[in-house]
Amino acid sequence: MKKTISLLLTAFIIGTFFVSCGGGKYSDLESISNAYLKAIDGLVNDVNKVNNASDAAKALNNYADKMEKLIPDLKRIYEKYPELKNMKNDDKNADPKIVEINNKMKEKMKELIPAMMKLMKYYNDPEVKKAHQRLRKIGRK
Repeated sequence: MKKTISLLLTAFIIGTFFVSCGGGKYSDLESISNAYLKAIDGLVNDVNKVNNASDAAKALNNYADKMEKLIPDLKRIYEKYPELKNMKNDDKNADPKIVEINNKMKEKMKELIPAMMKLMKYYNDPEVKKAHQRLRKIGRK
């Protein structure tokens, strides 16, 4: 259970970053947020096809592969826009693009959480543990 919560928290933290992004000044973030949402879609789709621990590990590793590619862009964005680290999601002056991305992220989390809960029964498998540890390591970069 702790591992599932940890994984969901990692996804939520990364997602919160994208909720803070919008158009105008932050228009270059839209492609990154779309890539992130697509990665979540892929994870949810993969998890919904899981029938065994090997499938579960593969789903997590596929998602980790996508996140590994996004991390350099995330670092670049944080360097370019350091104010994003302290931006609040419910800012009343938020750019409409921020609101749009926020709504997409909320909807995506409604799909992600049940999908991740489905993987819980496989977390004791060594292959799944390894994939989960890899994903956590990527999330800490």
